[in-house]
Amino acid sequence: MISMILTVIMAVSTLSLFTYADDYSHSFSENCNNGDVLITDSAAIQEALTKMISAQMSISDLFKVYPNNSHYTKNGKKCVCHNSANCPENCNCMAYYAYDDAGNMSVCYQCAAFAKLCYKTFNGKDVPYLPDAHYPGFTQLSTSNLYSYLQKIGTNAYVRGKTATGAVHSVFIISYTRDSVTIYHANYDNECGVLNETVSYGEFLRRINQVRFYYTSGGTVGV
Repeated sequence: MISMILTVIMAVSTLSLFTYADDYSHSFSENCNNGDVLITDSAAIQEALTKMISAQMSISDLFKVYPNNSHYTKNGKKCVCHNSANCPENCNCMAYYAYDDAGNMSVCYQCAAFAKLCYKTFNGKDVPYLPDAHYPGFTQLSTSNLYSYLQKIGTNAYVRGKTATGAVHSVFIISYTRDSVTIYHANYDNECGVLNETVSYGEFLRRINQVRFYYTSGGTVGV
């Protein structure tokens, strides 16, 4: 049964489609913003498949569906449930499902989910299963080392780290120069608000002050 389900997932993943879900009720012990949660049992995989939406989406369509100051949520309105025990069971948070080359199917929410959606739309492939627990350390960024770090990360890349206030956060880096960074991200406001913005190095360091790991457009994991 599981092998048949995974065959279906693999067939979906090879179409270079982005996938997301409008609801997911299967019980997890992890909080919404704890990054990737591995789905291992067949019932959960089947539930994910039945609630997964697959669609062709261009980059321009992504910008239209999630413009600046919109919300990456089920109903398009801000989330008010993030500090509740109901998150994600009875919350407005959108889930994002990914199936990687190693055969891992995972789900994430909020900032990680939106950044992964951006990565899939821009690069035509998913960010693999990268649980936070596998990357316990952080690299401190500053205005003096940010440009060299951005050169390693590159453009169209997924980055997970911490904000200047210590909150865990994920962003998608579209591009950068020697004095600015263009990022597309959600939930910086803790309400799943979407921002597509070009910011100074100083402002970027408010959004990502420390890096836990990054995943380049070429498929390399770095810390």
